[in-house]
Amino acid sequence: MHNFFLFTAMKSNIGRKKSKSGDRPPKIVSHLNSDFVKDGEPVTLSCRIIGAEKFDVIWLHNNKEIKPIPNEEPKSPVFKTFPQSATLQEGESVSFNCETEKVPLKVTWLKDGKPVDETSSKYQFVQDGKKKFKFEITNCNSLDVGQYTAKAVGANVISNVCWIEIV
Repeated sequence: MHNFFLFTAMKSNIGRKKSKSGDRPPKIVSHLNSDFVKDGEPVTLSCRIIGAEKFDVIWLHNNKEIKPIPNEEPKSPVFKTFPQSATLQEGESVSFNCETEKVPLKVTWLKDGKPVDETSSKYQFVQDGKKKFKFEITNCNSLDVGQYTAKAVGANVISNVCWIEIV
């Protein structure tokens, strides 16, 4: 049996006034990874989409939309704003900002899939209210190049990825 997962991202204008002229169509910049799981086992699907301010993502399995269970509220925190990738000169500092729509239990930051050392003086973690988070790296160098992920934890986990490049 072949199981295919496909997702599509489209701009959502439902319940909104005419979109801003600068709003771009969504663009998938990090695609799904292939994986094998046994029937009945949970699986996490993730991708990174940039461009549009608001858009809908539809997940398909065997050409049928995967819909939530009726009357089930999404348990994952949803990002309202996303951290943006950065290209820096050596010695510069960088800040990554994100905001969730609902209050998450916790937001953590990862570098290349591993937790960032929250005790290091090189990093600063700031929470502005209950839904806005900032991660700062001072005096960047070649060791700071990599993939940084903001991971918001609710009943489930959702992540967003950004990159640092030193030129």
